[in-house]
Amino acid sequence: MWVAGGAGSLSAAEAVTAETLFSEGRGLMAEGRAADACPKFAASLQLDPALGTLLNLGDCYERTGKTASALAMFREAARVARASGDGRRAAEAEKRAAGLDRRVSKLTILAPASVPAGLVVRRGASLIEGGALGIPTPVDPGHHLIEAEAPGHVAWRTMIEVREDAAQVTVQIANLEPADTQRGDGQRSAALIVGGIGVAGVLAGSLLSLRATSKWQDVDSRCGDTPCASGTKQDMVDEATTDSKIATVTVGVGVVGLAAGCVLWWTAPARRESSTSTSLSVVPAVSSGA
Repeated sequence: MWVAGGAGSLSAAEAVTAETLFSEGRGLMAEGRAADACPKFAASLQLDPALGTLLNLGDCYERTGKTASALAMFREAARVARASGDGRRAAEAEKRAAGLDRRVSKLTILAPASVPAGLVVRRGASLIEGGALGIPTPVDPGHHLIEAEAPGHVAWRTMIEVREDAAQVTVQIANLEPADTQRGDGQRSAALIVGGIGVAGVLAGSLLSLRATSKWQDVDSRCGDTPCASGTKQDMVDEATTDSKIATVTVGVGVVGLAAGCVLWWTAPARRESSTSTSLSVVPAVSSGA
């Protein structure tokens, strides 16, 4: 839950900072601002895992409804107190932990029926070890994101809500489906080919249209209203007309190709790389000890 060195490894600056954070937390608690006090105690604990900080952070978490976090703090405080020979505070921490143990909500995450190699399960940012799957684990009330992934498989995830007062929540991880990273690639390749042909058609048609326009201009400039050499004007008119017709058809084919390419691309099936489950088992229940 936290990473901290021993008290002997604290520098003078770290010791002062830890004490300052602790004092600020105490002041906020006195003002009834537990939600603001908890981060102060947590930051102080990171620097100096003192017994008093553990107890205060546990109390702070309990007041803000984070029962599982509070339980963890009091259990650790009891361990530290016993190790240091402080029987009074050890007994107090154990008493607080026992009270929370009857009220804490628990989450059970069940492994998929078919467990793929390399399965990784997370609850939020916390990694769930394989041995913890199937075991009721204390969690704070609220929403939790459960994720499961494995190499070569579609990631699975679901959001659950854990209620207060000894709720028991079970989540079954579905079998992870094999990933299909090439899904739709054939259609996308076809879209690129068809679209490329369309672009080429539009360009070719545009060039033919320019050439036809140039020939029409030649007819006007070379012949005008005066007769040209025998057959010359008609030949030029025929060539310009032919180029215009071919340009129109080519551009039309190109536009159709571009449109078809776009349709093929946007309708190609998406690659299957992750999925979100909408099916979960949530069974709130009050424990027999509540």
